Amino acid sequence: MKVTLRERNQGKTISLFLDFYDKGKRRKKSLGIYLDPDPKNKRQRDINKQKREIAELKRNDMELALLKGELKFEKLGNQEFVSFYDYLQKEANKRIYNPNTYANWQSMIKHFKAFRKEDLDISEVDRNLANDFRNYIDNKAKSLKGNVKSALSASTKNSYFNKFKAALKEAYQQELIEKDVNRFVKGFPEPETERSYLVPHELQQLADSECESPLIKAMFLFSCITGMPYSDIKTLKMEHVHEVESGKYRYYFNRQKTDGSNYLPISVQARKILDSVHLKNKALFSEVKDHKMIAVLKSWIPDSRFNKHITFHCARHTFAVMQLAMGTDIATLQKLMGHKNISTTMIYAKIVDKLKEDAIEKTNIINLKLI
Repeated sequence: MKVTLRERNQGKTISLFLDFYDKGKRRKKSLGIYLDPDPKNKRQRDINKQKREIAELKRNDMELALLKGELKFEKLGNQEFVSFYDYLQKEANKRIYNPNTYANWQSMIKHFKAFRKEDLDISEVDRNLANDFRNYIDNKAKSLKGNVKSALSASTKNSYFNKFKAALKEAYQQELIEKDVNRFVKGFPEPETERSYLVPHELQQLADSECESPLIKAMFLFSCITGMPYSDIKTLKMEHVHEVESGKYRYYFNRQKTDGSNYLPISVQARKILDSVHLKNKALFSEVKDHKMIAVLKSWIPDSRFNKHITFHCARHTFAVMQLAMGTDIATLQKLMGHKNISTTMIYAKIVDKLKEDAIEKTNIINLKLI
């Protein structure tokens, strides 16, 4: 049984792996050995030569072990060729019922294919590949939207690479890769973008005002008082909401970002919104079209109304700021918002701190006279 030593150019490195067939199935084994693709001097060429010699010894050892029947395939991890392209797509497909998340996964995959022109076996995925992709996202990747190509924003870099890291984590948990690459690859810091939100009197004004779509108005206000994201509200069904005791309700769901089954407390007022919608529309909010929602919000809450740009996601910001302002602790808010990292929730704490500082500055005594 022949074992072949092969090389794969990964751009900044050349990876060495073993390739062979067993019972008609192609199998691969990454050696974790990497060459300099462009050695500049004799020392670098000698290092490449020594690594090839080590790889050849490993090839001989495996070929001999195969001939003697001593090789334990279960110890080789994932030996059959598993397309990393296909694996990423399978992970994306798990999010297909969350349109925004699924679209971001698809964009990440497009960037990975632009970075990596050829498919590779999942066993070849390692820290070097992940770091090279991170560098590509940071310095070379361009926006895929529209005709104008521009560098990715800080938040987009963070979003795409976090999804790539999530795929690496899942691959390790499924024992498709031998090392927990995700742990050793640094993500992008989450940018502190300005978050627009409504203060209580502005929210009350909206509640009292007319909207061309009562359904979208109810949807937005429901998000403001529950913190639920648009994607979750779209898939919300009445059977997901249960009364656990008199006047207390819970919405049970499976939130992918935090793993596992969770519940969110629902206030009596939030339940009343659902009841009023359900009387007229059994499907609740699932029939709301994204483009219609955006158009209605622009008409109902133009930028000039409160001198701020309000999108649907601002309803979640409104919920978070109001909760902290009313004394909810940061750990509880983290759970209510479904944030994996408390650093994300802490951004709202900074907003509330700024509100407190502004409030103090407004506290002045007129015609103050000191003794």
